[in-house]
Amino acid sequence: MSVTRKILILAFFILVVVELVIFIPESVDVIKDYSDLSQIDPSEDVEQDMKGVHLIEASEGQKEWELWAENATSYKSKAEWNLKEIRVKFFGQKGVFYDVYGENGKITMADKNIEILGEVKLISSNGYRFFTNKILYSSEGRLIEAPKIVKMLGPKTKVRGDELSLVGNRMNIHIQESRMEVLGNIRANKVIENRRKIKIKSELALFSGRSNEVIFEKNVVVDVNSIRVTGPKAQFVYKQETSEIDYVSFDGGVRLSDKNKWATSQKLEAFVSQNKFIFKGNPRLVQGADELQGQEIVLIDGGNLVKVVKANANIDKERLQESKE
Repeated sequence: MSVTRKILILAFFILVVVELVIFIPESVDVIKDYSDLSQIDPSEDVEQDMKGVHLIEASEGQKEWELWAENATSYKSKAEWNLKEIRVKFFGQKGVFYDVYGENGKITMADKNIEILGEVKLISSNGYRFFTNKILYSSEGRLIEAPKIVKMLGPKTKVRGDELSLVGNRMNIHIQESRMEVLGNIRANKVIENRRKIKIKSELALFSGRSNEVIFEKNVVVDVNSIRVTGPKAQFVYKQETSEIDYVSFDGGVRLSDKNKWATSQKLEAFVSQNKFIFKGNPRLVQGADELQGQEIVLIDGGNLVKVVKANANIDKERLQESKE
C-alpha cells in the first residue's frame, strides 16, 4: 500500500471520530415526554388565581355549606380549586351547624366534595371542638369524616380545663342527623367537683349537635378515684344551665368494683359529684363474706352507707356473732 493511500485512510477515520464527538448527544434523556403534566411548569396550568373567595352551595333552596378562603386557584388540567386559609360552615337541621377551619384545602367541582388539610379545627354550634389534620366532606351523603386521630374538647365549662377531653382514632359527623361519633381506642377525662377526675375508655363515643349528652359504647370502663365501673354502654347527662355532669347512666349489665367490695346489676345511675350510686335490675352487692340483694341498692358516700329496697341479705354468721358479743 502506498504512503499516499495510508494517509487518506487515516484522514477518513479522524473525520469520523470528530463527527461522533460533535454531533452525538451525551444522554438520550434529553428528549422528554410532556404527556406527564407534572413536567409542565405549574404556572402554565393555572386557569384562575383569586383572592378573598366566598362560595355558597345550596340544594332545594337550603344552604348546604358556605366557604371562605384567602386564596383560590383553578387549573386547566383538572376540575378543582386549591384553597388556602379556608373556613367552611356546614349547615344541618334546626339551626345546627359546624364551622371548619384549615390551612389548605380543595374542592372538586363535579361532585362538590371538599378536603381540608393542615391544623384543622371543627366547632359545633353547641360548643364541641374537634382537632385533627385532615377532614373530608362528602356532598352526596352529607358526611364529614376525619380519617386520622382526633382530639375533642367540650362542652365549655365555667372553669377552663374542666370540660370533657377525649382522643380517638377517627371521627364521622352525620350532618342531617346532627350526630357526631368518634371511633376507636377512645380515651377521655373529665374534671368534676372537688377536683376529682373521671377517666373513660371505650371503642365508640356519640355526641349530639342539639344537646350536651354523650354516650360511650363497646367495652366501657369508667374510673372515679378507687371505683371502677364497666359495662357495654354509659350515657353522660349534663345540666343544661352549667354544662356540668348531672349523672351517668349505665345499661346492659354493669359491674362496679372497689378495694373491698363489688356490685352488679342491669342498670346503674351514678351521681358522681355526690359519690352516690343507684343499682337497679337484679342488683347484688358483695363485701367480704357479706352479700346483699334487693329490688334496688343505693351506695351513699361511695359505699360507706348502703340502702337496700326489699333487701335479701346473706351475712357472715361468724362476724355477726362477734358483733353481738
